[in-house]
Amino acid sequence: MAVDPKLLARVRAHVQAQLPAYVELLEALVTIESPSHDGPAVTRVSDFVAQVVAGDGAQVRRHREAKGGDNLVAEWPAGAAHASNRHIMVLAHNDTVWPLGETAKRPFAVTDGKITGPGTYDMKAGLVNAIFAIRALKALGIPLTHPVKLVCAADEEIGSPTARALIEREAEGCDAALVVEGAEPKTGNLRTARKGIGVFKLEVTGKAAHAGAAPRDGINANEELAQQIVRIHAMTDDARGTTLSCGVVKGGIGITIIAPSAEAEIDVRIPTMAEGERIERLLRALRPVVPGAAIEVTGVFTRPPMLRTPGNVRLFEAAKAVGEGLGLNLGESASGGGSDGNFTSALGVPTLDGLGAVGWGAHAIDETVILDALPDRIALLAGLLIADLGESGGAAS
Repeated sequence: MAVDPKLLARVRAHVQAQLPAYVELLEALVTIESPSHDGPAVTRVSDFVAQVVAGDGAQVRRHREAKGGDNLVAEWPAGAAHASNRHIMVLAHNDTVWPLGETAKRPFAVTDGKITGPGTYDMKAGLVNAIFAIRALKALGIPLTHPVKLVCAADEEIGSPTARALIEREAEGCDAALVVEGAEPKTGNLRTARKGIGVFKLEVTGKAAHAGAAPRDGINANEELAQQIVRIHAMTDDARGTTLSCGVVKGGIGITIIAPSAEAEIDVRIPTMAEGERIERLLRALRPVVPGAAIEVTGVFTRPPMLRTPGNVRLFEAAKAVGEGLGLNLGESASGGGSDGNFTSALGVPTLDGLGAVGWGAHAIDETVILDALPDRIALLAGLLIADLGESGGAAS
């Protein structure tokens, strides 16, 4: 079913009039800081979001976690004329990469049409977009074509260790997953593909000795680690789309001591799981270079790749058609970063990412949302919530 451009224009105009309320809600969310590793802090955001969406008519389910913040699922029914048991899932997350106290250093602000502050672009604005898309449809008396479930993960920024199982359960029976991560910076493009992510660790064991009096009695773990880092980085293959990076390196216990231990945390990005298996074999096949040193590689792939599947492409085409009704020329992109959309896509659910705010600066101090772009993006999301994605997106298999 095509979405009437006149209807989309009504949604956009309604959102435009509601921008002061949008900014107020986003400021409240940003002010409640939610670093991923601080469960009580993230739960405070979940508490707030649960209260907001319940006030908007959602049925709310809390998923309390022993380790980490509460995950949240909010559901709205389809209109009576569109009774369906197949949902559209909207994927968001409540956590950010920023520690407590960051908003005191960089408070939420709106300046010259730009919204700034920790967690704005990634991705509290996307969460507010989802809330306002449903609010606009409700205010205008426009029924949903599918029941909608909004899943708010508590730990997306650290790989969704508690949220993954919930997302995968909730994805069952969904016609589409719409991910409200920020749009591609500068272009505003939507994403149909993302790389898979692996998190590995290389640990080196050497032997301590006095660095001046008896250096040959020691085995320098730092020396071994340095040589292994060169080997690991050489596994990066631009032609395959594979990257490896030792992002955190630690070694030694004192300047006068031959380092008895060292370690590196390795970020791995892969385009396919077959490539991930190849890289994992290479990592586990590493052998010591320095005589007497020992090494151990541990780790797993935390996110499968989000492949550019036919279902994802059909869902993009549906979004492009809705965008054209708004006067937008939406493009399609891939990303080296991951999201919770990787999980839904890997299950065969048509998934489209980048439906959140237009802006830039994820995980950076210049994190920014463009205020004037919000009505179009919210209307785009609202349009997808009333489109026939059972056909355009393709049903999950």
